[in-house]
Amino acid sequence: MMLEFNEAAHVYKWDGNPVPNVTGIIAPLTKMWLSGKDLERARQEGKAIHKMVELECRDILDVTNIPEWMEGYLAAWLSFKAFTGFQLVASEWRGFEPNQRYAGTLDLDGVMTKFKHPGPCLIDIKRSLAGAPAVGVQLAGYQGLVQGHRLRYGLQLREDGEYRLKEYTDPQDRAVFLACLTLHRWRERNA
Repeated sequence: MMLEFNEAAHVYKWDGNPVPNVTGIIAPLTKMWLSGKDLERARQEGKAIHKMVELECRDILDVTNIPEWMEGYLAAWLSFKAFTGFQLVASEWRGFEPNQRYAGTLDLDGVMTKFKHPGPCLIDIKRSLAGAPAVGVQLAGYQGLVQGHRLRYGLQLREDGEYRLKEYTDPQDRAVFLACLTLHRWRERNA
């Protein structure tokens, strides 16, 4: 059995069958904070920022080719790494949760060595939606994809070179994610 991902269509398949994905599952929550052109702009800028972070984590980022609008985001990322001692385990990792049968691609799995709560963590990078409760629910979905406990953080990289890091600790986030998954499946059956 194998996980497949069609990036253009944003469709995950397990053993040839489509499965829901974390961002699609929680779409009703994220739409509470973003809509229309804001959502599309956030998506496009977010993709570019994610790619920049992924390349920097792999030590293959050519900083001479960074567009000017992204320079502040890169400065924010580098500041975050320096302050927390973040060490990458995996970037843009795709996984499948066999019990609940959903998939997703988490941004960063790593360890913060110098932070107040050092240890394994999942980090979702955000250009917008900073601090929104939906981020905690999204991270709870990603938590289901990995083996072992991780602290969950949303990391907003900002255009001005600053960053905001928010830890998500609400024990109900997993239950909300599973409720969204139930609603998603109900809609699929009744569409």
